[in-house]
Amino acid sequence: CFLTAPPPHPFPLVGIRAETMFALLCTSRIYLGWRLLREHVLKDIPKKTVISKYCGIKMGNTFALKMVLSGFSSVQYIVISWVFFVLIFAYQYRSVEITSCLLASSTSNYCHTGLNVDYSMAHDENTTHFWSALWFIIVTTATVGYG
Repeated sequence: CFLTAPPPHPFPLVGIRAETMFALLCTSRIYLGWRLLREHVLKDIPKKTVISKYCGIKMGNTFALKMVLSGFSSVQYIVISWVFFVLIFAYQYRSVEITSCLLASSTSNYCHTGLNVDYSMAHDENTTHFWSALWFIIVTTATVGYG
């Protein structure tokens, strides 16, 4: 995904920078990583097409998922994927929650009008910190709630 704004022109789109919006669109392509994992899991099976035809099973997504979730290595896959998705979701939450006017690199005249506060959901400057967004996602996925 190569959608980015030119570096000298980081124009805001209603309080959100264009490169932030395009980066969020590009992170939606994470699902393509499953193909890499599937092929990595199935590469150790010799002659998988012969075994597949002989046994009458498909060696596709379902079979790869069963192999990933079998044995002790399943704990490693689950922990790694959870950490990966927590980082991605924290980045996305932080990106959509803050306005570009709260960033130090903002030079837009729009930020001096005072209307930029209306586009932040929480009206809170703590959302500019990645650690706050990370803590929010961890608490949400752990179903602790605090509320």
